Formats: sequence, structure tokens, C-alpha cells
Amino acid sequence: MAKISLTNLTDFGIVTLCKTAPNIEHIEVNRIENLTDYSLKFMFKELKNLQFFEGNGVPAVTFAMLDELKITKPNLVTRKLRFEPLDKKDNGLRVPRRVIEKKKKKKKGKGKKSKK
Repeated sequence: MAKISLTNLTDFGIVTLCKTAPNIEHIEVNRIENLTDYSLKFMFKELKNLQFFEGNGVPAVTFAMLDELKITKPNLVTRKLRFEPLDKKDNGLRVPRRVIEKKKKKKKGKGKKSKK
């Protein structure tokens, strides 16, 4: 498994990764804005054992590319949430920060009682 996020990784880095680790089955490239469709297509072609791909926040991962992948690699599981708002201060937890903040506000509101 390879999980890469919030880096300055370029197309050259993806090509190098694919050449040095051709048996990757699970890869997540999240919030990497420098990647182009060239490196992604190279990755899908070269990683023969790839079973899962996640590309959140990668502009090169388009719906057209995902549709093409369904045809060329029908067994590949893909997940893409490009249009979901991502919190740059996210600590990597699966619970979004805004959900945690809402719970804190509700707890603060319940503790107040009026005195008569």
C-alpha cells in the first residue's frame, strides 16, 4: 500500500514509484495538485496488480478519466472526492473537523441553566 498526500510530488515521482515498486495493489494520492493525467495513466498502465485507487483533491483525476478506467480496468476500485470541501488543517481523522466542532458547541449549550 502506498499513501501519499500533501506533497510536491510530480509526474516524475509517480513514474519513478511505479518503476521501483511495480507490485503496488493499493495507492492513495491525496491533495497533490502537481500531477497530470500523464503520470496517472502511466500508473494505471504499469501497476498490473493495482486493485484500489483514491485520488482526493487531485485536479487531474476527472470524471472522464474515471469513466475510462471503468472500461480499461473494470476490477479497479476507485474513490474520488475532488468536489468535497477539504479542511487544510485536517489531522487525517475520518471525522471532519466541522462535525467535531458542532458536537462541542452542542455540549456547551446543554450545560447552561437559567436561575430563578
